[in-house]
Amino acid sequence: MQKNKKPAYKALSLISGGIDSPVASYLMLKKGYTLDFIFFYNKPYASVKEREIVIACVKQLKEEFGWKKKSKLYIIQHGDTLKAVIKNCPRNLQCILCRRMMFRIAEKIAKRNRCSALVTGENLAQVASQTLHNLVVVSSAVKIEILRPLLCYDKTETTKIAEKIGTYQFSKFHKCCGMLPLSPRTKGRVEEALRAEKNLDINKLVKNAMKGRKIVLI
Repeated sequence: MQKNKKPAYKALSLISGGIDSPVASYLMLKKGYTLDFIFFYNKPYASVKEREIVIACVKQLKEEFGWKKKSKLYIIQHGDTLKAVIKNCPRNLQCILCRRMMFRIAEKIAKRNRCSALVTGENLAQVASQTLHNLVVVSSAVKIEILRPLLCYDKTETTKIAEKIGTYQFSKFHKCCGMLPLSPRTKGRVEEALRAEKNLDINKLVKNAMKGRKIVLI
């Protein structure tokens, strides 16, 4: 594989233990971007293993590209934020509102680290927060650019890349959030998200998340 010697841009990649986000990160690295990473740890709704899977995926990406420089992985304690959303907002909007909070926090960290964009593993036609309507609603929470290199990939294509680059060996053990709603809204609207968020102290939630963040050098 030909590797770019000088990164063109710096971005912050929202990475989870799933199949998609490590592949999205890989594709941006292949384009010459340099990345920091951010992981939203949903404890107590996610196991400790999720954190270890994410660290393993970042290490694998570094190995794939032969990085020598340390990479930053920001770990955000997201459980309290998700708990506030579940308690105070309509359950069918949970995934949308949770994602909007993630983007707000990620935007703050990106700006502090001079990252020009966020990178996500989102693609079209998936349920919950990844339908076209919901991607629009989620994106509207922030002003920073959002790069979605997997936008038109299907799961088979993404999985093949994950197997090729070695992240699938870890991602196959990933488990989704343990608090998914039974009937998530698939055609959300910005105005209903804003209305629901009046029940949240957004500034406080973001501030607490930033205060509790941890940085792992990999």
